[in-house]
Formats: sequence, C-alpha cells, structure tokens
Amino acid sequence: MTIAKDQEYHFGQSVVRRNNNVIIKTFFCPEDYYQEKYFLSFLQREGINFIPRIISIDDQKYEIITPYCGENLDDIDWRPQKLNWFCSIASFMGKIWAIKNPIDNQYRKLESNAFQFVENYLSTGYQTQMAKANIKQETVCRSIDWLKEVIYSSLQQPSIPALIHFDLSPRNILVDKDSFCIIDWSRAMYSELSIEIAIMREKFETIGQPLNCISYAIRSRLNLNFIDNLAKCFSIYRKAKKIDTVISRADYLRFVETIISSS
Repeated sequence: MTIAKDQEYHFGQSVVRRNNNVIIKTFFCPEDYYQEKYFLSFLQREGINFIPRIISIDDQKYEIITPYCGENLDDIDWRPQKLNWFCSIASFMGKIWAIKNPIDNQYRKLESNAFQFVENYLSTGYQTQMAKANIKQETVCRSIDWLKEVIYSSLQQPSIPALIHFDLSPRNILVDKDSFCIIDWSRAMYSELSIEIAIMREKFETIGQPLNCISYAIRSRLNLNFIDNLAKCFSIYRKAKKIDTVISRADYLRFVETIISSS
C-alpha cells in the first residue's frame, strides 16, 4: 500500500502517517518500538543504506520518524518477474546476512531455539486463524503435526547464523525509481538464515525455484528441500488469514491437504 500524504494507516503493531516527505511510525507496543529502533540504528552504523534512515525518535510516544522512501512493491505488478524480485532483494540482504558484529543478546535466537520459536509462532497461528475460518480441529492438529515434523528435521540442518528480517515480503519493500528500501524491522533477530530464505520463498511465491542468485558460499550450505517445507509451513498460516477474502475455504482445505499428505 502506498502511503498517501496526510493519511493514517494501521499496520497491526503500529500506526503509520505520512507528513509531506517523512513517515511517522507510532508503535502500540514498546517492545516493538525498541526492537525497530535498535535494528535501524545498528544497521545505520553498519553502513547499510537500503533501510529507513532515522530522522528522529521519541521514547515517550514510541515514535520513529524516517524519510518517505517510495511506493510499496505490492502496488507494482511484481509477480510476472517474481524470481527477479526475489533475487534482487536477496542480493541486497546478502550485505546484512554477512554482518559479523555482535547483536544484543535479547535479539538472538539460534539453532534449536530458533526453530522452536518458529514452531511456537506458527502452531499458535494455525490454531487461531483456522478457528476463525471454522476449519475442523482434526485438520488443525494434522497441520501442527506436519509442522512439528519439519521443525524436527531442522536438527539435521547446518546452522547458518545471520541477522534476519523475519518478514521479508513485498509489502515491506519500498521502491523509488531504481532504489529499494526495506522497512519494518520490529521482528528482526540474529537467528538462522534458513528461516529468512523460507519466508522469502513463500512471500515471493518462488517455492520450487532454483537458488542460483544466492552466493555459492551460502547456497552450498542450505538444504533446499528443508527450506521449501518450512516455506510451506509459513504458507499454511498466511493463507489461513486470507480465507474468504483471497482464497475460498474449499481451496484452502485442498491446499493444506496437499501439503500435509505429502510427508
């Protein structure tokens, strides 16, 4: 969604307003505010220039002001070139994934702890979103069982620690001519790169596509089958939120059955 001047938009954990050429983001939750503040400041110090630059902050209002950076990628017809978009964003993010400077301990979730966090996050989401759509509890339980199988298989995967965004989707990419700006860092953490790639492949609809655009040094350590299964776990959750708006209940059930019957 492109932010029009003098308009206010609610985005779950925050309210966003545009005042001429600046964006004013006010957080409902102090923890989200401090996490976004921390990572934007950290990445600025690391010389990353494709994130929002902090103009001012207000610890009383939980407010961050940044420049207006362009229109949302969701307002552009990105799907015909989805693999190109995926590769472009992955290329930019490679600079962040390569950062070695230490991250504050409260934002570190690594190895088994990282995947346990994902399991808890998604299983809660399955139960909540599927219940809203009146999906049978049997299907919910089978979906959670499949999720647990995927997470259990993470124990066999190599650890690739990296600073990850945790929600790299087209709605969090702003485009202005030839420049990118990656926004919404309130869920970022130092964790496992496989999680980031899985989310990107689900959000950019590139599950099953090659990963040749990611450097060989990283690609050679990734288990693509595991990543795509993890991406499908995220997809079960995300599509559940769109039942009766983007996807019908019947189509969603067929989609879930295809996934959980494949193990």
